[in-house]
Amino acid sequence: WVDGFGNAQLAARPSDVPAAVVGRPLDVVAGSTTHRAARVGSFAELAEGQLGVVEDANGHLALVFNRQAAATVLGVREGDMVTLRPVTGP
Repeated sequence: WVDGFGNAQLAARPSDVPAAVVGRPLDVVAGSTTHRAARVGSFAELAEGQLGVVEDANGHLALVFNRQAAATVLGVREGDMVTLRPVTGP
């Protein structure tokens, strides 16, 4: 779902992301586009306009941007499929 700030709340939990990729960037696949995201603990760790993956207050992962609506930038709506995968290159 999408919250009032435009963050894309995911059904995934932190335990769904393999421990080997924690602290490494993730590729976020939304529709036909792929975006690079940082796995961070809070919005403050993101540069302005940077995509991040954080754990929300409900224990789920959320896609967030610093000072932008992630759902708008990514073009996702409630119910859309989003895939997180480890970055496998530079």
